[in-house]
Amino acid sequence: MHPDIADDDIDLDDDTATEYLASFAEAKTAEARHTAAKSRLAIAMGTARRARWRGKTIATRQTKNGGTPYLVAGRNLPNLAELIGATA
Repeated sequence: MHPDIADDDIDLDDDTATEYLASFAEAKTAEARHTAAKSRLAIAMGTARRARWRGKTIATRQTKNGGTPYLVAGRNLPNLAELIGATA
């Protein structure tokens, strides 16, 4: 046991519990959506090193010690407002 962790329980109020549970479910959904999007992007990239959109690097493929390539998000990605404005 850690000295900052007491062997106690607390009962949460409904607002705190439902906020946490809802955010947990939303995070899991977002994580699954992101994983699916990364898979589609990796397939679209094939063996390319970089995925670019309107002059910006969206993702790169990297590897460690010659292992299986994986995607890394680009730096300074456009925010959602930029994305919506660019496709509208």
